[in-house]
Amino acid sequence: MIAKAAVASPPQARLLLLALLGGIFTIKVPVLIAAGLLGGILLFAWNTATRGAIDRLSLLILANLLFWLLSGFTTGALSFRMLAEPAYYSNEGRVFLTYFAFLTLAACTATAGTLRDAVRLIAVLAALGLLLFAVWAVARPELLSVGRARNFGGLLTSHTGSGTFFSVLAVFLMVYGARVGSRVLVMLGVAGLLPVLGSGSREALVALVAVLIWYLRRGLTRRTALPVLALVVSLVAVAPVLAPHTWERTTRLFTADTVQSVVAQVERMGARHWEPGQEKDLEGEEFNVLSRVLYWGYALQRLADSPFLGAGFGRFNDQYVHFAGLPGVYYFGVSAQNSAATLHAHNTYLHMLAETGIFGLLLLLAVWRGLWQRNARAMQSFAHLPAVLAYYEALQALLVFLLVAAFFGHALCAPIDAIPTLALLGVGAAFQRAHAPASPGRLAALSAWRGRRA
Repeated sequence: MIAKAAVASPPQARLLLLALLGGIFTIKVPVLIAAGLLGGILLFAWNTATRGAIDRLSLLILANLLFWLLSGFTTGALSFRMLAEPAYYSNEGRVFLTYFAFLTLAACTATAGTLRDAVRLIAVLAALGLLLFAVWAVARPELLSVGRARNFGGLLTSHTGSGTFFSVLAVFLMVYGARVGSRVLVMLGVAGLLPVLGSGSREALVALVAVLIWYLRRGLTRRTALPVLALVVSLVAVAPVLAPHTWERTTRLFTADTVQSVVAQVERMGARHWEPGQEKDLEGEEFNVLSRVLYWGYALQRLADSPFLGAGFGRFNDQYVHFAGLPGVYYFGVSAQNSAATLHAHNTYLHMLAETGIFGLLLLLAVWRGLWQRNARAMQSFAHLPAVLAYYEALQALLVFLLVAAFFGHALCAPIDAIPTLALLGVGAAFQRAHAPASPGRLAALSAWRGRRA
């Protein structure tokens, strides 16, 4: 009876996980994610007010949100009118909602049952994604396709979002399953990489390679290396057949023409200062790569002009910006044609440097550094509980994935990329707060989940 009570999953966390992760999965019809975020914000306010305490990392996240607001209001990039419009939170303002995934779930009560529910939900979503991919691979329906290339999108809205989201599911299941010895979960995670291949997201592929290197470095043995090598060889073998567009796009990155066009684009950026609203001056087939060079160059220019505080939160995508101040010290965008579009630098680190400077980036990285360190401590605290340890080890793999993906996209701020990981981290934070360091009585109750597989 005590053991059952100890592992029962509180309904708040279970429903929020379903709304947030399921809402991202079905974001083409954003009813579920909107309800989850709204309910989560209200629940966070209620839990904070009634319990009178707040997670330390939640305070750091709130400090980031406050700094973004102050930066935007001070430079004129934000206004109360913009914040009052629901459409703002479907565009540039999505970043404010993204971090509520952690705030809300970290404030909830989490048990071993909550962790088990999270693993089951991820497995169900991965299986559904694989089913949608099978339909897409056969029929290429418009509903499941995104972009002019008709890559696999599932029920998401972009090929990059599709690639990163299904990567999160696959990575979690593979690492968790390997730790608890569940072949079913490992195989489901491996199969879950097929939707990633179909998405055409090279950002996701690079981040997956980083996770692979991280995982092998943790304990490279013949037992781990041979299956991983077989997996990589198998995926490379099937990619040209199942995802020819992804294969062609990826291999094209290593051609001499691509390298030459990137070099030429860098030289062109030195002579011409592009700004949002202007026509892109690109020469070469790799439109996405050259566009990134363009955005990165613009971000670096904003950083060079205002290295400490940036041009102002929300200024990156504004047009006809008038800057004022002392270039090289502070140079704010004090007026512009404000745009709430989702244009970003395709690199979270450069984007935040451009808008909020070194101070803003360090403030944001403090959150992710704290998440990494806390998760590492949880792995030590729960080393005696295999299933719990596996949850936090899988989270550590997701942190590697997201931090690397952020070099090529807005992975630390975009909802599709960050909400699933932040929601799972929030559950982990709530569980860790309640059970570590654990008393002997709590350890006895938690042992009911020892060795159990989701």
